[in-house]
Amino acid sequence: MAIHYPDGGTERFIRDGAGNRIKHILPEQYDPATDDGAGYGYTYDAEDRLTRVTGPSGEVVAAYVYDRMGNCIERKDALGGCHYYAYELRGKRIRELHPLGEGGQPQEARGPQPYQRTDYRYDKNGNRIQEIRYGGSYTKEGAALTGRKGPDPDLCL
Repeated sequence: MAIHYPDGGTERFIRDGAGNRIKHILPEQYDPATDDGAGYGYTYDAEDRLTRVTGPSGEVVAAYVYDRMGNCIERKDALGGCHYYAYELRGKRIRELHPLGEGGQPQEARGPQPYQRTDYRYDKNGNRIQEIRYGGSYTKEGAALTGRKGPDPDLCL
C-alpha cells in the first residue's frame, strides 16, 4: 500500500501474507525508481506477534517479549530501557513499569534502574474502572525504591 501526498512524497507500507506490516517507508526514505527505500522493519514470531522493530539504519527501535498466553510482558526501547507489564488470569493488564529518566546510558553507568509504576483495576465484567499511578520509583518487581510507598492521590484516575 502506498500513500501519495500532494507535495509528491510517497509513504509505503509492505505487508506479509498474514497481513502483518513488515516494512514502513517514510516519504523522505522512499525511492520512486525502486518503489522501495530504507524504512522501519517489523519482525514477528510464529504466532504473528511483533517481536522487533528496526529503524532505517538497522538499529533496534523496540523489542518485545511475550508470556505463554500471548501477553506482552516486556518491551525494550531504543535507549535500552525495559518496560514491564503484568496481567491477571483473564489477560487484563494490571501493572506497568516504565523506566524513569537517564535513558541512553549503559545500565552499569546508571546503577539500578528505577521505574514509574501504574496499576489497573477492573470490575467483575472485565471493564477497567481505575488507573493508579504511584509516586516515587520502583524496582522492576514493583517494590518501592524511594518516595511514597502507595498511590499518589493526585494521580489516581
